[in-house]
Amino acid sequence: MKSQLKQRLKHTLRHTGLLELAERIRTLWVEARAGRDNRSFCKEHPDFVVPPLALLVDITGHASFRKYWACSNTVRSVVDLIEKHHPNPERVLEWGCGPARILRHLPEFLPQGTQLFGTDYNRESIRWCKEAIPGITFAENGSFPPLPFAENYFDVIYALSVLTHLSVSQQDAWMKELRRVLRPGGHIILTTHGEYSGTLLTATELLRFQDEGFVVRDRVQEGSRSFAAYHHPDYARNHLFAGFQVREHIPGSSAANTWQDTWVLQ
Repeated sequence: MKSQLKQRLKHTLRHTGLLELAERIRTLWVEARAGRDNRSFCKEHPDFVVPPLALLVDITGHASFRKYWACSNTVRSVVDLIEKHHPNPERVLEWGCGPARILRHLPEFLPQGTQLFGTDYNRESIRWCKEAIPGITFAENGSFPPLPFAENYFDVIYALSVLTHLSVSQQDAWMKELRRVLRPGGHIILTTHGEYSGTLLTATELLRFQDEGFVVRDRVQEGSRSFAAYHHPDYARNHLFAGFQVREHIPGSSAANTWQDTWVLQ
């Protein structure tokens, strides 16, 4: 109920043009709220380099260094899927890495010698990652393709909550680009807002979700957290992922402790 009330409020703010202002105010509030614990965390972990708060809030919605550091469940889920579907990859890319909250942990879990790469459209995130996180190659990408890599370059590509913040035209363009840089037989791990996330849609949006297969909440900057895209699993399989084989689909659920569906494509 609380989540539905929150979504209705955001729907009203979006259609009155006030959502971006509300998000800026919320950012200041969450930064202030996390201040005391962040100072404690930095004292407890003086060698752990933390990202600028603005980058952290932009990608996660929170300003907690402790949550940024302790994302073991998400890291483990990515590693488990890589080990299951494509063990011993030579090159792995996180498309939409933000401040590398997942990527910076992968050297601990993947085979020694695995080359890791991260890209993002946020120039400041990539600049910080290059300065703060050694041993991983970071590169900036534009809002539209291409990526700065050759064809058939990566064994594994993963992107968590990236398609969920793009328009339909960008989703289609980026799926073609990811296919271009993926090696034959390689795997892509992606997340989408599926039927479980769809429970937060308005009645009108839910009808569109069922009939057309997707809903896009725009009227804010594309790529931002407030720009949200929802994909019915049938639409994702038959349109968004056309040309790929779906190796695994894990629907979002309360049991899985995630709002988003996870897909493994080949």
